[in-house]
Amino acid sequence: MKKILVIGCGSIGQRHIRALVANGIQNIAALRTGKGQIKELADDIKEHVSVFFSEEEAFAWDPEYLLISNPTNLHIKYLAVAIEKGLKVFVEKPVIDHYGDLDSVSLIKKDITSYPGLVGYNLRFNGVFTHIKEILRVGEYGEVITGNLMVGHYLPFYPYEDYRESYAAQKKMGGGVLRTLSHELDLALFFWGGVKKVFAKVDQLSDLEMDADDTVDIVLEMDDCRRVLIHLDFLNPVSLRKGSILFKKGLLEYDYFKGEIHFTDYEQKTKELIYSTDEAYDAQYKMQMKHFLEDRHDIGCTLFQGIEVMEIIDACEKSSKD
Repeated sequence: MKKILVIGCGSIGQRHIRALVANGIQNIAALRTGKGQIKELADDIKEHVSVFFSEEEAFAWDPEYLLISNPTNLHIKYLAVAIEKGLKVFVEKPVIDHYGDLDSVSLIKKDITSYPGLVGYNLRFNGVFTHIKEILRVGEYGEVITGNLMVGHYLPFYPYEDYRESYAAQKKMGGGVLRTLSHELDLALFFWGGVKKVFAKVDQLSDLEMDADDTVDIVLEMDDCRRVLIHLDFLNPVSLRKGSILFKKGLLEYDYFKGEIHFTDYEQKTKELIYSTDEAYDAQYKMQMKHFLEDRHDIGCTLFQGIEVMEIIDACEKSSKD
């Protein structure tokens, strides 16, 4: 029977626990420090989780899988533990706080980038993005010219906790929009391979009570796309996650929240709905966790790819500063 230890039981950690339960996992334990804002496990998952209050007790339980979903700045510590103990590991995105952290805690880059494991970029398992991936694979619309990916949320509207005390608002905890909403960076890698060049502006433009970036604009040159534009912000009062891809044969437009993809052909000049889904929001988390439990690495973001995202983040910050 699979034994899974969860470190970090905030809103995303509890969502992962629900995904484990949905996949039939019964042997789940959580390491709780009492430092997070969410002090109690939700009623619907309490009965499924054993709780430890010390690392010694938690690892003495002898888990086979380690699920890391605590604040970003603490990920590196438990990744090192997972590698040392040979545990199967899943880490919430982003993998680490800074790319340079790989040189710390006696962890060298090849140890983590070659280690089997998955990173929590769940959008790879959403129907909209898997369908776009297949369109790109088949090449039915010809060569890709440009890509444009956008996401915006208003941070104070986030549920569960006071945004000012959340990790997303605090630089020291690995917060900021560039890290917290880095899904679009991973999608760019998922769609178009490696990055050749990076240009970015990373800013705090609002008067929100936070000390981390709230607005980021990025231009990427990639292996399979001449120009990718990415916009991330914590300021949009209307949550959006949408984008477009310009092909030789026309324009593809997607809307994640509507679950729709449209295509406008140059010849017909009509906008056609080519895909729609009403899949439940938690379905992508359930599928992601299923792949983790089955040790599959064909769709999900691997540790190596997660480190690639961190390289892009590092390059964005350097570009903006310089």
